[in-house]
Amino acid sequence: MGQAKQAAHGCCGHAHGPSIQEIATLTSARDAVALIASIAMRPCTGALFVLVIAARFDAFAVGCLAVITMGLGTAAFNLTVVTSGVAARRLAGLGARDHQAMQAISATLHVTGGVLIIAISIGMLLPYLD
Repeated sequence: MGQAKQAAHGCCGHAHGPSIQEIATLTSARDAVALIASIAMRPCTGALFVLVIAARFDAFAVGCLAVITMGLGTAAFNLTVVTSGVAARRLAGLGARDHQAMQAISATLHVTGGVLIIAISIGMLLPYLD
């Protein structure tokens, strides 16, 4: 690929995220926040498309609101994933100590997830039923 600098992840010559070594050398919460902010500040291609299209239709303010909404949705999703990951780790620790409790929690989570999927599906279907 020409003169592009070889990187661990490919041949494009730039970093797509922190390496394991960069994460391991973090020494403070301030460093961690700076690393996370440096990742989060790069523009989302979809958001750029929304802004360009909104500007083309003379609705730039609406485009900005859409991009903010996209960002908030992404943040909410990431928060949910992180929270469920932490909860799963704690449940795994509980499962090692109390197998019956873990089975009950697992069954409850399965049923709750199924009910949630059914509720969302019905909610999406109702507007199309007369």
